[in-house]
Amino acid sequence: MADVDDPLLDEIAQSLDETERTGDPVSDKLALIANKRWNHKLSDDKLKEKAEKYPRPANCDKVVSPRVNPEIWAKLTRAVRGEDHKLFRVQTQLSTVTNLVVQATDMLLKAKSDPKSLKIDDLVRMNTDAVALVSHASHELAQKRREIIRPHLHRDYIELCSQEVPVTSLLFGDDLQTELTRIRATNKIGNTTNPSSHAPSQHRIYKPSTSNYGNKQPPFLWRGAQSYRRLENNNRRDDSYLQGANFNLCVKNVKDTITLLDQVGLVIHPEKSILYPTQKLVFLGFLLDSIKMIISLTGEKTQKIKEACQKLLQSPQPTIREVAGVIGMLTASFPGVMFGPLHYRHLDMDKTVALKIRKGNYNKTMTLSDEAKHELSWWVSSIESAYNVVSHGQADTTMTTDASKTGWGCSLAGTPTGGSWHSGESRNTLNGWKLKPYYSV
Repeated sequence: MADVDDPLLDEIAQSLDETERTGDPVSDKLALIANKRWNHKLSDDKLKEKAEKYPRPANCDKVVSPRVNPEIWAKLTRAVRGEDHKLFRVQTQLSTVTNLVVQATDMLLKAKSDPKSLKIDDLVRMNTDAVALVSHASHELAQKRREIIRPHLHRDYIELCSQEVPVTSLLFGDDLQTELTRIRATNKIGNTTNPSSHAPSQHRIYKPSTSNYGNKQPPFLWRGAQSYRRLENNNRRDDSYLQGANFNLCVKNVKDTITLLDQVGLVIHPEKSILYPTQKLVFLGFLLDSIKMIISLTGEKTQKIKEACQKLLQSPQPTIREVAGVIGMLTASFPGVMFGPLHYRHLDMDKTVALKIRKGNYNKTMTLSDEAKHELSWWVSSIESAYNVVSHGQADTTMTTDASKTGWGCSLAGTPTGGSWHSGESRNTLNGWKLKPYYSV
């Protein structure tokens, strides 16, 4: 049968054609700008600059990003507020673009009656700024779509939702297979480590009992999120520490924690956080080393303590406040200075005595004893090489003691002993009673 040349069939074929229709080509340089900017975010400074550059016209009072009514906002959870804030920012960018387009259109309308008033350069800049702002909004919406999809992805592939994976004409980029291969390779590296020798604790932060125990793979560390569930996490306000017995467990810990924080609306700082497991990590001013299994001070903190001690040694009569400040620095460094607790007591006692004499006035001066100066000298000479071990291992000998106003008791290696106080000993303080069994044994 011969083909029937029916216009109706041509119309139907055209309506069913899913090929995207395109317009006439634009300037190559303009197309380059649009393609380069699309789905790329602007920095916060750039967004603020453009928002201030194109303020809302006074008579366009409706072109704003609507806020949630205070009565409703007070009832929302923190997670919902976080999600709303993200979309509020996108709406704010779109309102800025609208204000920009309105101003550009107003310039064109004025040019109809006064062609000389038209400034082509300003109009071009305004339109390219509009492209940049809409591109940023598109990037934010693309990330929001990824967040909606992420709970339905396999846990191993959550990294595809990272902002590091570029958005192209496809939401997860053109090189999806390459990204999947990279993620599988990362997981495979983790699986090659030996997890059995460092079985993670289910209720507390993992601490090996000796220095690495000859195992080939020490724990891996990570910093930058908050703790939850029974993962090996430790957090101090806005700074947190996660660890795993091996690379793979640490990666899993990080992924689970980031997912939870994102779901409740918390934002993890991409620059301040260390998002890749490592075996040396700075946390709260301390350098954690899971290869040597030691904790030490950072170079900056070491130098600060050394200079403070030198300054105190050179001062003939420092104020009590200055001494107290140095004592605070020394005691705060104890986690990274193994023998630090043995070298500050005389300094602390001098401060206590001076406070009694000066009636609690920290601004008064005091004199350091020779013993206190000797302690400060130890810190000056030892602080740069000081460190502490994660664990001292199992104790060779365990002794239990107890004391009361009438006497004392002790048990060593299963052998008990004890006695009553004589008249002089019974007048001691509780600390004196507690120490007596050690000297007696």
